[in-house]
Amino acid sequence: MKVAIDTNIIIEAFVAGKTTSLKFVLMLVPEENSEPRLFLCHDHNNVISHEYEKNAGAQIAFRHWYKSLKDRKVFYFCNGRLPKDHLSRLIVSGCRKPSDHVFIGVAFRSNGILVSEDSDVGKGPNGHLPPHCDALQYLINEMGMRVYDVQEARQHLLELQSFQFIKDLGFVFEVQVRDYLQRLGYVAEQHKTLDGLEGDIDVYAERNNEILVCECEIHENPKAPIRAYKVTQIIKRLEFLCQRKPKRKITAWIASTSNWLEDSVNLWQKIESYHGSIQVMHFPLRPNALRRIQEQNLVGLSREQCFLDHEVRSLKRL
Repeated sequence: MKVAIDTNIIIEAFVAGKTTSLKFVLMLVPEENSEPRLFLCHDHNNVISHEYEKNAGAQIAFRHWYKSLKDRKVFYFCNGRLPKDHLSRLIVSGCRKPSDHVFIGVAFRSNGILVSEDSDVGKGPNGHLPPHCDALQYLINEMGMRVYDVQEARQHLLELQSFQFIKDLGFVFEVQVRDYLQRLGYVAEQHKTLDGLEGDIDVYAERNNEILVCECEIHENPKAPIRAYKVTQIIKRLEFLCQRKPKRKITAWIASTSNWLEDSVNLWQKIESYHGSIQVMHFPLRPNALRRIQEQNLVGLSREQCFLDHEVRSLKRL
């Protein structure tokens, strides 16, 4: 994810010491030994870096932050020039400062997000007033951009971080289910595709005459139910294999961190109609990590993500 951060946010964070702005800019610093997931947009002509230096360069905290981003290769460089038609429309809408045009330009060309509290781009206390609101509408509707203030940007990035965390956690969960089946004597693999079957099977396992298919589901909220579509999905896979391989013993698992169903009455009736061929298997996983997502504890989430990054990379090398 690329992020263009307006100078006013840097000033709020490192000169004025505004807590919300400081927490936001610190999100860009990757955990030690983990790959960057957020990148700070810069222009090739160094307009943005000069703006930062001019307004916050005297602050020790800023210099440490900026150096850490540079050392971790978090900068993303691109052309900061706006197309002429967009430039002229923005000027008419009251967005006239050349430096603002560069921040908009790098966000636009990198397909990133623009974070600002400047009324000229429709943010800040006066952003809702014309012509500033016209500029914001143009950026969103005509240029297809995402423009956030600090609170909106922090929430957006936290949601993305949580989504990536769940995605990585889901991969590790599938590996754990696969490894569990291998310990039971199965030959198991992830993301198995079969001709004629839509999508892939999360974990596919064979042992002698048996075939076991698993659909895995992990929730950020341990109390959340198994969704109905997972039951429908596993039934389709079971019926498909029963038709294709009638001489084999076919069974199916729904492996989840939850142990109850979304529509418990009807779904249990469906499952029971297959006379034991479908089982719901409860696999509790990383309760502390899941609780951090629920509470949106950014520090805990980032630290756990760092551990997950290493685990995912090592598992994919196997």
